[in-house]
Amino acid sequence: MSRIRTLLLAGAAASAMALGAGSASAGTSIADVLAATGNHEVLLAAVEAAGMTDRLLGVEPYTYEYTVFAPTDEAFAALPAGTVENLLLPENRRDLQRILKNHILPGIISLREYYPTYQPRITFNYDFMTINGHMVEFNADGVTPTEFDIGASNGIIHVVDTVLLP
Repeated sequence: MSRIRTLLLAGAAASAMALGAGSASAGTSIADVLAATGNHEVLLAAVEAAGMTDRLLGVEPYTYEYTVFAPTDEAFAALPAGTVENLLLPENRRDLQRILKNHILPGIISLREYYPTYQPRITFNYDFMTINGHMVEFNADGVTPTEFDIGASNGIIHVVDTVLLP
């Protein structure tokens, strides 16, 4: 996690904010927001091990906006013993990238847009995720976000309590 910690140095501390629906901060990347929570250390370590840090930081050539389904550290802890350690090994980088691509999607998917007054429920069927009738390619089992529509300068975050395995 040294690269992320170096890149975020003062950013995460300076932008430590309470997470809530619709919160946003210009200049605060997805990585900054996740680091500030203190509950996404494993996700950030996995992103670094997979070589995908630049996506969450929003640096060239990854200046696009992303939607991140961010599993908590507890979600990773619920996986079978040794799973995370095994995935973080260099020889398993491709598998780790495949898993993380379930969590980091291009574009903005606002759950509040689809569920203006209700807690969103995301369902998965084979390779598609359905949000209020809109299908998005995805691959996982059902999950309910615990927090959603957390804004960042380069996208939006939905905190989930499940790791979305293929």
